[in-house]
Amino acid sequence: MRYLRLREATIKCQAMIRYFLANLEVLRARRKAKLEKWASTMIQLNYRRYKYRNLGADKKQAMMDAAVTIQAFIRGSLVRIRLEDMMPSRGVQLGVKVDDKPEEKPKPEQVVVVRTGPTEEEIAEMLGKKKLLFKLLDE
Repeated sequence: MRYLRLREATIKCQAMIRYFLANLEVLRARRKAKLEKWASTMIQLNYRRYKYRNLGADKKQAMMDAAVTIQAFIRGSLVRIRLEDMMPSRGVQLGVKVDDKPEEKPKPEQVVVVRTGPTEEEIAEMLGKKKLLFKLLDE
Protein backbone atom coordinates (compact mmCIF):
# COMPACT_ATOMS: atom_id res chain seq x y z
CA MET A 1 0.00 0.00 0.00
CA ARG A 2 2.85 2.33 0.88
CA TYR A 3 4.47 1.65 -2.51
CA LEU A 4 1.22 2.49 -4.35
CA ARG A 5 0.81 5.75 -2.39
CA LEU A 6 4.42 6.75 -3.14
CA ARG A 7 3.98 5.87 -6.80
CA GLU A 8 0.76 7.93 -7.05
CA ALA A 9 2.42 10.89 -5.29
CA THR A 10 5.41 10.68 -7.66
CA ILE A 11 3.15 10.64 -10.71
CA LYS A 12 1.22 13.67 -9.39
CA CYS A 13 4.46 15.56 -8.70
CA GLN A 14 5.77 14.79 -12.17
CA ALA A 15 2.47 15.91 -13.73
CA MET A 16 2.55 19.19 -11.79
CA ILE A 17 6.15 19.86 -12.83
CA ARG A 18 5.36 19.09 -16.49
CA TYR A 19 2.30 21.38 -16.26
CA PHE A 20 4.42 24.18 -14.79
CA LEU A 21 7.13 23.79 -17.45
CA ALA A 22 4.55 23.74 -20.26
CA ASN A 23 2.92 26.91 -18.92
CA LEU A 24 6.32 28.55 -18.61
CA GLU A 25 7.10 27.66 -22.23
CA VAL A 26 3.76 29.06 -23.42
CA LEU A 27 4.30 32.30 -21.49
CA ARG A 28 7.81 32.66 -22.95
CA ALA A 29 6.50 32.06 -26.48
CA ARG A 30 3.72 34.65 -26.00
CA ARG A 31 6.19 37.19 -24.60
CA LYS A 32 8.58 36.57 -27.51
CA ALA A 33 5.76 36.97 -30.07
CA LYS A 34 4.59 40.16 -28.37
CA LEU A 35 8.13 41.55 -28.33
CA GLU A 36 8.66 40.67 -32.00
CA LYS A 37 5.37 42.31 -32.96
CA TRP A 38 6.31 45.44 -31.02
CA ALA A 39 9.77 45.50 -32.63
CA SER A 40 8.40 45.14 -36.16
CA THR A 41 5.81 47.86 -35.48
CA MET A 42 8.53 50.22 -34.22
CA ILE A 43 10.69 49.49 -37.27
CA GLN A 44 7.76 50.23 -39.60
CA LEU A 45 6.87 53.40 -37.69
CA ASN A 46 10.41 54.74 -37.80
CA TYR A 47 10.77 53.86 -41.49
CA ARG A 48 7.55 55.74 -42.29
CA ARG A 49 8.77 58.71 -40.26
CA TYR A 50 12.07 58.64 -42.15
CA LYS A 51 10.31 58.49 -45.51
CA TYR A 52 7.94 61.32 -44.54
CA ARG A 53 10.78 63.54 -43.28
CA ASN A 54 12.67 63.12 -46.54
CA LEU A 55 9.73 64.07 -48.75
CA GLY A 56 9.57 67.49 -50.31
CA ALA A 57 7.23 70.16 -48.98
CA ASP A 58 4.87 69.74 -51.93
CA LYS A 59 4.56 65.98 -51.34
CA LYS A 60 3.89 66.55 -47.62
CA GLN A 61 1.18 69.07 -48.46
CA ALA A 62 -0.34 66.69 -51.02
CA MET A 63 -0.47 63.91 -48.42
CA MET A 64 -2.11 66.23 -45.89
CA ASP A 65 -4.66 67.40 -48.48
CA ALA A 66 -5.45 63.79 -49.39
CA ALA A 67 -5.95 62.86 -45.74
CA VAL A 68 -8.24 65.84 -45.13
CA THR A 69 -10.26 65.07 -48.27
CA ILE A 70 -10.68 61.42 -47.28
CA GLN A 71 -11.77 62.40 -43.75
CA ALA A 72 -14.27 64.96 -45.07
CA PHE A 73 -15.70 62.48 -47.57
CA ILE A 74 -16.15 59.76 -44.93
CA ARG A 75 -17.66 62.15 -42.38
CA GLY A 76 -20.07 63.51 -44.99
CA SER A 77 -21.21 60.04 -46.05
CA LEU A 78 -21.75 59.01 -42.42
CA VAL A 79 -23.82 62.14 -41.76
CA ARG A 80 -25.93 61.54 -44.87
CA ILE A 81 -26.63 57.97 -43.76
CA ARG A 82 -27.64 59.20 -40.31
CA LEU A 83 -29.92 61.88 -41.81
CA GLU A 84 -31.63 59.32 -44.05
CA ASP A 85 -32.38 57.24 -40.96
CA MET A 86 -33.68 60.26 -39.02
CA MET A 87 -35.92 61.75 -41.70
CA PRO A 88 -38.84 59.48 -42.67
CA SER A 89 -40.12 62.05 -45.20
CA ARG A 90 -37.13 61.24 -47.39
CA GLY A 91 -38.40 57.67 -47.78
CA VAL A 92 -40.44 58.71 -50.82
CA GLN A 93 -37.32 60.12 -52.48
CA LEU A 94 -35.44 56.93 -51.69
CA GLY A 95 -38.09 54.71 -53.33
CA VAL A 96 -39.80 53.41 -50.19
CA LYS A 97 -43.48 52.59 -50.69
CA VAL A 98 -45.83 54.72 -48.55
CA ASP A 99 -49.57 54.04 -48.04
CA ASP A 100 -51.97 56.66 -49.44
CA LYS A 101 -54.50 56.34 -46.60
CA PRO A 102 -53.95 59.34 -44.29
CA GLU A 103 -56.14 58.01 -41.46
CA GLU A 104 -53.94 54.92 -41.01
CA LYS A 105 -50.61 56.70 -41.27
CA PRO A 106 -49.07 57.75 -37.98
CA LYS A 107 -47.85 61.34 -37.93
CA PRO A 108 -44.09 61.53 -38.28
CA GLU A 109 -42.15 63.18 -35.52
CA GLN A 110 -40.77 66.58 -36.33
CA VAL A 111 -36.99 66.57 -36.70
CA VAL A 112 -34.92 69.73 -36.47
CA VAL A 113 -31.61 69.53 -38.29
CA VAL A 114 -28.91 72.08 -37.53
CA ARG A 115 -26.28 72.25 -40.23
CA THR A 116 -22.79 72.34 -38.74
CA GLY A 117 -20.74 70.78 -41.51
CA PRO A 118 -19.86 71.88 -45.02
CA THR A 119 -22.47 73.45 -47.28
CA GLU A 120 -23.87 71.68 -50.32
CA GLU A 121 -21.58 73.73 -52.57
CA GLU A 122 -18.54 72.61 -50.58
CA ILE A 123 -19.69 68.99 -50.79
CA ALA A 124 -20.14 69.33 -54.57
CA GLU A 125 -16.65 70.84 -54.80
CA MET A 126 -15.22 67.91 -52.81
CA LEU A 127 -16.93 65.42 -55.11
CA GLY A 128 -15.43 67.30 -58.05
CA LYS A 129 -11.99 66.69 -56.57
CA LYS A 130 -12.52 62.94 -56.58
CA LYS A 131 -10.09 62.36 -59.44
CA LEU A 132 -7.44 64.35 -57.59
CA LEU A 133 -8.10 62.29 -54.47
CA PHE A 134 -7.65 58.98 -56.28
CA LYS A 135 -4.53 60.30 -57.98
CA LEU A 136 -3.07 61.25 -54.60
CA LEU A 137 -4.03 57.86 -53.20
CA ASP A 138 -2.30 56.09 -56.06
CA GLU A 139 0.86 58.07 -55.40
